[in-house]
Formats: sequence, C-alpha cells, structure tokens
Amino acid sequence: MLEAARFVRRELQELGLAGWPKTGSGRGLHLLVPLEPGRYTHAEVRAWTKAFAARLAERSGGLLRLPHGATHRGRGVFVDYAQNGYGRNTAAPYGRRAGEPTAGLGRDRSGRLRTP
Repeated sequence: MLEAARFVRRELQELGLAGWPKTGSGRGLHLLVPLEPGRYTHAEVRAWTKAFAARLAERSGGLLRLPHGATHRGRGVFVDYAQNGYGRNTAAPYGRRAGEPTAGLGRDRSGRLRTP
C-alpha cells in the first residue's frame, strides 16, 4: 500500500499537483486532490479522475489496477475512479476495515494493522 501511495504521489507531482492518500475500507486508497472551487464541473472532474486512474494502472507495472465488475478481485491496489461521484462516501480514518475480525484503528504508514 505504501509503495502504491508513493507511486501516486510521483504521478501527481509530474502533473504539478499535490494529493493526500488515505487507506480505504479494503485494498484501496482514497485520494484527496484539492481543486480551485467552482473552476471545474462535476463531469470534468469525473472525466479527469477516470483518465488519471487509467494512467496509473498503465504506468504502475501491475501495482495499481482498475476494478472490473461488481467486486474487486485479484491482486493489486484498486484505483476506483467511480467513487468520485455524488453521494459517495469515504472510509473514516482509523475505522474498521472490511474483512478484519476486530474494530482496528486502521493501518499505519508501514501497512501494519493498528489496534486499540
């Protein structure tokens, strides 16, 4: 996960952008990239996120993948650009993660599960 986050940061930097990743509820990252308010339409942002996700998947050598179908199957970290939409949510920091037996506190920078 850390390697994926670093790769995404480098790709954003190549485009002159800054972003902050956080772990999602499964094997994905949520990415916050600040935008100038009112400058872009929702459709423009959504189209950009789709193109950026495809760029990440293509250039990452298999580290990052686009999800296909109703579930995310296979290896790799998923870049789910479809999460960028009205009414979509973001996993709370340090919240319970899908498939984990306890209500852990998320993962630290090294990827280790943090528990109470």
